[in-house]
Amino acid sequence: MLGASALHAQSSPTLRGTVADADGTPLGGINVAVLNTPLGAVTDADGTFALNVRPGAYTLSFSAVGYASQLVTADAGNVLTVTLAPRTEALGELVVSTQRTDAALLDAPAAVTTLGADEIAASQTWELADLTGRVPGYLYQELGVGFQALQSIRGVQVFSENPAVATYVDGVNALDILAGGLALVDVERIEVLRGPQGTRFGRNALGGVVNIVTRPPTSRTEVFAEATTGNLNLQRYAAGVKAPIVPGRLFVGATALFQDRDGYFRNDTTGLGFFAPSGDVVGEEIGQEQTLYGQVGLQWLPT
Repeated sequence: MLGASALHAQSSPTLRGTVADADGTPLGGINVAVLNTPLGAVTDADGTFALNVRPGAYTLSFSAVGYASQLVTADAGNVLTVTLAPRTEALGELVVSTQRTDAALLDAPAAVTTLGADEIAASQTWELADLTGRVPGYLYQELGVGFQALQSIRGVQVFSENPAVATYVDGVNALDILAGGLALVDVERIEVLRGPQGTRFGRNALGGVVNIVTRPPTSRTEVFAEATTGNLNLQRYAAGVKAPIVPGRLFVGATALFQDRDGYFRNDTTGLGFFAPSGDVVGEEIGQEQTLYGQVGLQWLPT
């Protein structure tokens, strides 16, 4: 017996909603990201957004400059109404990647300290050494040059090329201590996980993990520039741009940093030095550093 059946196309369920402030005024330009997926959107002038998703439950992150970020969990097909409070009135919810997936900080089953973008800027956390004293159990020890350093968490460290604390930047592992002198600019958050993390982060994570996440590009063109001066003749200049190439699909970002400062000790004794071109180290300074840093990123959302 032969039978026939009709095939019906079924459209994907949609997560849609409206974002407004406390007075009910629609907010346009709000970034909407679905955690642990490449899906994202930006609200239009009416504060509305729509995302085609598969059936299931999702956690959405709503964020924008000047407003406290918010996490909302919803099922596919739901219509959301989200109210964002000004950043001066409420603290934004923090997202961490302690399980190699994004989740709310309060749900993370790990001993973790997180510094958000506002705290990083306010405390002028410009390098890993600045985490010492801000993160419990963390210690940074420079080995004479800025690009070579030892990190320890809870006293766990090794004096070899293979560190006991793994450092990740946007998911890429800095495999040895020669990659320790990282300049921090345009950073979205820094996570410091205390205790062994080898089952999730792999090698060099016996003491813990320092996970650095830079700000990703969005569907809006963003440009920033900053200039800072300080003692020891510090000069720090940073600039960056992020823009969509194909709106909603392909984004590009670039950041550059130049930093220069004098040393804190000056050698006034005549003598020979291995690294001095003339062999004479008179006038050489300890702590004098000049940093040139750049980063280029390309993000593709295939779905």
